[in-house]
Amino acid sequence: MAANLTAASKLAGLACEMGEYRRTNVHFAFLGFDDIDLDDFRHINGLPQSDDVNGCRIYFHDARPERSSELNVERQKVSTKSAFRHVLRFIHPQAVFIDPTRETDWFLQIARDKARQMDSTLVELPDRFNEDLQWLARLDGGSLNAWSKHTYSILIHADTHAGNLERLLRSIASAWYPTPLQRPTSITIIMSPHAPVHPFTKRFLRSFSWPDGAPMHLTVQHPAPSSSPSASTDLLLSTHYPLHEHQSVLLLSPDAELSPWFAHWLTFTTLNYRYGTYSAFDTAGLAGISLTPPEKNPGDSVPLLSARPSGNALYFAEHWAEFHSYASLKLHAPASVNLAPHNGAIAKSEVANGDDAGVLTKREVGAEGVIGAGAATKSEAVAKVEAVAKNAAVTKADSAAAAAAAKVEPAAKPAAATKATAITLASASAPWTSHWLEISRARGWQMLYPTFVDGLAKVHTEVPSVAGSAGRAKAKESTEGGLMELKYWLQTLPDSDLPDWRKLPRVDQEGRKTSLEEWEEKTEEWRRGLSRCPERTEEEEMEAQKRREGWGELGGLGDLFCDVEGNGVEF
Repeated sequence: MAANLTAASKLAGLACEMGEYRRTNVHFAFLGFDDIDLDDFRHINGLPQSDDVNGCRIYFHDARPERSSELNVERQKVSTKSAFRHVLRFIHPQAVFIDPTRETDWFLQIARDKARQMDSTLVELPDRFNEDLQWLARLDGGSLNAWSKHTYSILIHADTHAGNLERLLRSIASAWYPTPLQRPTSITIIMSPHAPVHPFTKRFLRSFSWPDGAPMHLTVQHPAPSSSPSASTDLLLSTHYPLHEHQSVLLLSPDAELSPWFAHWLTFTTLNYRYGTYSAFDTAGLAGISLTPPEKNPGDSVPLLSARPSGNALYFAEHWAEFHSYASLKLHAPASVNLAPHNGAIAKSEVANGDDAGVLTKREVGAEGVIGAGAATKSEAVAKVEAVAKNAAVTKADSAAAAAAAKVEPAAKPAAATKATAITLASASAPWTSHWLEISRARGWQMLYPTFVDGLAKVHTEVPSVAGSAGRAKAKESTEGGLMELKYWLQTLPDSDLPDWRKLPRVDQEGRKTSLEEWEEKTEEWRRGLSRCPERTEEEEMEAQKRREGWGELGGLGDLFCDVEGNGVEF
């Protein structure tokens, strides 16, 4: 919708391009007060002379009042309010686009008031949106309706190298966000608990702000050192918990540097796959969007799906909440909860083969335990799993004893070993990633990875870093290549658009390509092997699935955790 003639001309180009992509029905309402002939306006801006299917496929509405050029400002305001009310009431648009850089202040205020009153999504486009936001034309109505719904906060686990953190924060502040709505709502920095905060870091953080002077919601935490084997995962779980399904978290490594276009990538992919047409049937398992490419980057710009978590990625609310519940129960479950998997075969192979089996390593067995903080060594873990495999033949009393034994905490580790795990929170090989990969595979979650030649984030390795030294050797993300600087990054995608969700390539945790059918088959196999519960009937499983659906029921783990009597435990 536009009243200013220049704004109308700009919006007409976007409307025509959206109509050509046919993702949604496009209406263009001209509310101006100029006497320009309508046919002339259409001709100048390349619009069809009528609602012709051979034109640019938009519905054109002349919403100007009669004798509009003779109206004073007050009458223009009344006319504009009436036009907005009629459009919002009778067309019911998924989103309303305006150009705030060219419209009058009173027009903008009316648009905001009416959109709020009618509960409509208002998209206030920035200057040069025809060049910088070309991907808007590829979104459907459901995606555009979520323009102002999705928010995210940034979580950074810093180390003792002040220069790394400063470089990351500067790249965040200087990035080109689609609009201020796509900026992070807050930034939380967790300083290393094993070193004091450097004076230079304090000085930089005190003066850090957005370039335009907008308030920066920055929080700094300096936790006390902990000797707990699960300290690093506990720290991660305590720093973020979503309140609703639209509140995501962007986890970043202190060694990372972001491309100026990272927010465009996150916004485009999130709106397209999470809120668009695909969300109705396909993308419930999309757990997040990575900024770094996979370990084996094909470099063909075709995004791919993988079960592996990323140390520099956006994690969606409902998946993070369920991961939070899973890791909390696994590490700190009450004594009445059985932590030993009902089917020990998969867990045993993991302990024996480590990452080759797909999930965990001996280091993670020692740090936080494969079977719920119960086994401190590989041999003990294998012995526990073998005991669990015979669980069907023991009595309930024996099961209760086994569950109690599974809760025995491993011996405290030396401070140096605890420090190594505590300061690698954002590493792709940090202990929390083993828990994520377990629940991710059990639920069939997938991370979307970019495969651009130039990345949307770069993890620097040329500067030694305390946090990087412990986990960099096993990093699973590519750190090579430059940063995406070109504004025409959209043109590097196939057909200048994101692929259809069903055509995205999928790779398993070992990096092998797999089909959707095989993915779903392995998911069910893994869930059954990971579950601490007896096998359920088909009816019981369907009932449990219903309880897990919807935001209000997220965190339901009754199919994975049971008490010693086999009853599902909710957390």
